[in-house]
Amino acid sequence: MDCEICGRKIHNNKSIISLERTTMQVCENCSRFGKIAPKRSIAQKPKSVIYTQRSNDNEVELVEDYFKLIQRARNQKKIKMKEFANMINERESVISRIERGQLELTVQLAKKIERALGIELFE
Repeated sequence: MDCEICGRKIHNNKSIISLERTTMQVCENCSRFGKIAPKRSIAQKPKSVIYTQRSNDNEVELVEDYFKLIQRARNQKKIKMKEFANMINERESVISRIERGQLELTVQLAKKIERALGIELFE
C-alpha cells in the first residue's frame, strides 16, 4: 500500500487520517498533516448493480463480485495497477477503488475494462 500523500510504501504503521473532510491512508510521517479518523463500520461491498443504458434503454447487470474478477484478470496478465489505469485512461485511485469494491462501475467504464482485460462483466 502506498501513502496517499507522499507516495511512499506503507509497511507496518499505516494511519487513517481525516484531512479537509477526506479520509486517507498515509504513512507515519504524513499522519501529522491531519487528524486520526474515527473508526467506521465497514460497508458491505456491492455484489451486483443494474444499470440502464441510455442508447436503447436495455437493462444490463454486472456479474457478481465483478471487482474480484477485474483484479484477478489484471494480476494474471501481470499488469501493474498504474499501467492498467494508463491503458484505459483512468486514474490509479479509480482502479484501486474498483478493485476494492468501493466504486460502482458505469456501463462505459465497464466496457473499457472488458476490452482491456478480455473479460466479460455483464450477465
